[in-house]
Amino acid sequence: MHAVDARLAEFGEGIFNDLPCAVAALVFRMMRLSFEGGWIVGGKIDLTFRRPVGVHDFCVAKGTVVEKLPEADGKTRVVCEVSVETEKGVQAIVGKCSGVVG
Repeated sequence: MHAVDARLAEFGEGIFNDLPCAVAALVFRMMRLSFEGGWIVGGKIDLTFRRPVGVHDFCVAKGTVVEKLPEADGKTRVVCEVSVETEKGVQAIVGKCSGVVG
């Protein structure tokens, strides 16, 4: 057995190898829908990948506003705590994101 396969075998199913792209894309989409251009032009992101996601896992991105900061141009930066959770409630990704409004 390949060394990587042996490490992943403990999870009992296939692991989604494109985790950084595909699962994190749920957060990117949530932020784009919430902040539109304020995410695309002024968005910031800091994510931690905590757990692997199985090939058949259903995942949901969640976000909560935790802070509002004034920007120099009169706009407001809205900071959110974000996560991606599986249907079992396991947090695969956690972190903070922000977008600009106003």
